Amino acid sequence: MLKVSDDFLTAIAGTRRTMSIQIKINDIIYTNDDITKFSLDSGSMGGSSFGIGSTFANTIKIEFCKIIEGLKETDPIEVYMGIKVRENGPIQPLKYPFRMGSAKIGFAQLTTYHADETEFVSLGRFFIKGRVDPDRNENKTTVEAMDAWMFMGGLYESQLKYPAPLRNVALEIANLSGMEVNLPSFNALSPVLIDKPEGYTYRQALGLLGQIEGKYARFDREGLLEFTALQDPNYFISTNEYYLKGLVKNEVLFRIGGISCKVVKRDAGGTEVSEVLQAGSDKGAQIALESNIMTQALLNSLYNKIKDVNFYPYTLKWRGNPALEAGDWITMIDRKGNKFKVPNLNYRLEYSGGLSATSLADTTPASDVVYSYKGPITQTLDNMNQRIDAAGKNTVYEGIDEPPYPKEGDIWFKPNGPDKEIWIYRQLDDGSFGWVKEVSTAPNDQLLAEIEESSKNAQEAKEAANDAVSKADQAIKDAGFANENVDFANEEISSLKITIKGLQVTVANKAEQSQVTQLAGQITSVVADVEGNKSQITQLSNDINLKVSTGDVINQINISPESILISGKKIQITGDTYIENGIITNAKIKDLNADKINAGTINAANVNIINMNASSISTGTISGSDMAINLNSGEVFFSRGYMVSLDDKFRLDITEKYLEMSGKNVFGVDVTTKLDTLGLVSTIASTGATSKFSFDRWEFEGQNTKIRTEMTVLGFRVTATDAQGYIGRLQAGTGNIYYDVGRNSTLQIGGGATNSTVRVTATNFTVTGTKNAAHVTRDGVRLTPAYETAESYLGDIGESRTDSNCECIIEIETLFGDTVNTDIPYQIFLSSYSKSNVWVESRTSSAFVVKSELPNASFTWEIKAKRRGYEIDRLVLDKTFDNEKIDETYKEELI
Repeated sequence: MLKVSDDFLTAIAGTRRTMSIQIKINDIIYTNDDITKFSLDSGSMGGSSFGIGSTFANTIKIEFCKIIEGLKETDPIEVYMGIKVRENGPIQPLKYPFRMGSAKIGFAQLTTYHADETEFVSLGRFFIKGRVDPDRNENKTTVEAMDAWMFMGGLYESQLKYPAPLRNVALEIANLSGMEVNLPSFNALSPVLIDKPEGYTYRQALGLLGQIEGKYARFDREGLLEFTALQDPNYFISTNEYYLKGLVKNEVLFRIGGISCKVVKRDAGGTEVSEVLQAGSDKGAQIALESNIMTQALLNSLYNKIKDVNFYPYTLKWRGNPALEAGDWITMIDRKGNKFKVPNLNYRLEYSGGLSATSLADTTPASDVVYSYKGPITQTLDNMNQRIDAAGKNTVYEGIDEPPYPKEGDIWFKPNGPDKEIWIYRQLDDGSFGWVKEVSTAPNDQLLAEIEESSKNAQEAKEAANDAVSKADQAIKDAGFANENVDFANEEISSLKITIKGLQVTVANKAEQSQVTQLAGQITSVVADVEGNKSQITQLSNDINLKVSTGDVINQINISPESILISGKKIQITGDTYIENGIITNAKIKDLNADKINAGTINAANVNIINMNASSISTGTISGSDMAINLNSGEVFFSRGYMVSLDDKFRLDITEKYLEMSGKNVFGVDVTTKLDTLGLVSTIASTGATSKFSFDRWEFEGQNTKIRTEMTVLGFRVTATDAQGYIGRLQAGTGNIYYDVGRNSTLQIGGGATNSTVRVTATNFTVTGTKNAAHVTRDGVRLTPAYETAESYLGDIGESRTDSNCECIIEIETLFGDTVNTDIPYQIFLSSYSKSNVWVESRTSSAFVVKSELPNASFTWEIKAKRRGYEIDRLVLDKTFDNEKIDETYKEELI
């Protein structure tokens, strides 16, 4: 994953994103205004499947909304995508202004104004493939390009002496092909000796080297050739970033059972002889390789590097992040709330003003059933993954499978995606035994947050202390004296320097030096030696700092009016600790005066109180037969009686168990509210209107209207009536919601605002009446009914023309294709806009072909295809309703 700022990550995960794109071709930069669509396909371990030694070529497709002339094959393209991390906003207070002199201008506030800021990341370096023909009819230009793999198809003929170090072979391929490399990744390649790769292209040979290393080769976002493995940036994708039903997860864990490799060699007579090498088990998911330079030792080493890789195959459609790369591990959450990590093996970004992405690892997992039986050889291999701990009592296991027959205290090192977990077999709370996870290399979100907050507070305190010392040091420089930098003399010296700003005394020899500097507002004392040890005391009017340092180790105490900072590698407090006039010694209080007591309990049997008045009582508990007051906690206890205000507008009755209040509400109306065990009742004095709230209902009763709301665990019902009778009712029960109105009433949803939206989310939505769209016309609002068919169809309409060969291929738009199932027959309707007849020649799941009698015949087309997931629905019978049920709906008492 590319390194970006925290502002970038915050913005990319936000609900409102402003994305931008810049594409540079032949020194011309194209932006959002020039680009209609953009897509990037990138892969790591073989794209969507897990393949070792992949050389996946990243490709892009750009659709410009204008004609671009002069583009030709192999022209270089640079692509950058960004997100607005800061809006141009209001004027902000200037937190740290530069020194600007002074002026008497009354009260003023220094402020600043910030403009829009967009942070860009590179999506890669590409080269145009194929001819670019602008579409002048549609006024657009489409460009397809791929990364530098397009230049790696030449035959690799090595000049090295073999067997040769793998690293040297990789560098020779890069030099012969003319590719610039990512040196750190090439330096990390092993020096293992390999045979000569013969009969391979540059790209194929690099793939063979990647196989041996357990890595894959690619061109990074800067266009550099590199070898890399799956990386874990600890990147988390929240469910808020998923599209609806965007995550499809296979619950069968993918894990590598073994690796096979076909090796073809020539014998002494020149005849090709093939051999299949095997590492690991031949059961479960297998990785099949072909390499003429592979040996059994290299294959065993490769298997040990990747044997612990495991993840759940998945497909995720989400909002995307251009800084994320194919080959990154990502953390996500499934429907059950389980957090898990998966590799981003294939990553597709699509941009059309906004950004969307598809991440997937579409591997084929193997059921754990194939591991249920283990023969003698396999069992022997399993034992090699076990060892005895240092005490010689317990077994230490390694691997994905849960160890069989463990005993208390055994340890299991379990791989989980890119992380390692330590489990210990111990007794559980219910008395049974089981594996308990003790620690994991996966980051702990809560711990990281606490550490970050603690580090932030400590850093701020240190910065404040260092700032005070720095200012003091600068004051010494400004006074014309030597600063803390020690320049040891060759012989013993002592000196006294006096200026108009202060004085400085220095005593030094070959090994040590002490220096005291006194100014009008500070005193600084420094003692140092040639070993790098130094102590310093800085005293200001509002700050005292004591600091001792050796190399990078600094211990200090800083005292200021705001706080006391104690910072050091080890802090120890011993001896007596004084708290004002008392000494705490072994939980005993020494030399305590009675006038120091302001809380707690005093046994009156041992204390004589003389001349106490009520105003002197500040703590304790006052008790009577029916009431007690705790002055420490503020609690008041009643057994009977009442409390009433002097104006009789507040009454708390303990005996009758009610609370009553009277007064004006926010509208200035006199209201009386009473709360008792039956509920809450508010009454308007002038009209007698009441509002009642109890455990299961709320009622409002005015002069002309009565509204009643009833609630139970099964549902709720709201009923409204007026002086003429029934108005309407809304009620909901288990699995059903009903609304009925009386006397030609109308149900209105939404506030009627210009941009208001009403959304209904349900598995199915049924309407027994009409479904209309409202249109404003010059003769009032007119309604148009929805067009409906006997089956669930969705449609799309377009216009095109045939070419000089009387043919036109129309691709089904991708997003529309996501909503319908074109694997089953769909219907095409054509209308000719010319004198030529047109017809549908053929149909596929992704396109259909239209032909005409005459060339360049214009026509319009309409496609109707069955909605995905509802292909077999036709006039579905709604068994939840019949004629009698509809009549009973408004009479049935659901609650």
